[in-house]
Amino acid sequence: MAGCVLVKPRAQDIQAYPNVFQSGYTVYDVSVDFSNLGDVVTGILQNLDKAQVMVDRVNKMLKKHANPAQFAVDLDELLELSVKESMRLE
Repeated sequence: MAGCVLVKPRAQDIQAYPNVFQSGYTVYDVSVDFSNLGDVVTGILQNLDKAQVMVDRVNKMLKKHANPAQFAVDLDELLELSVKESMRLE
């Protein structure tokens, strides 16, 4: 991350690990047709402190999970969940 504010339509539909696409917590929602983009950007510019908090959250999440030891733990958990899910579907 370059320290940018995330503005994304339908961010809640993205499955990511770590989940940096949490509406109102790490990303600003915008309509799919971007009809409210101006209002969203204006709101961000009027409250830069809140925007910075959101940027800092994302950076903290990404830094934590960029650590090789944490990455190994995360990958192990994801693989375990994947195996359990595939066994449940059988």
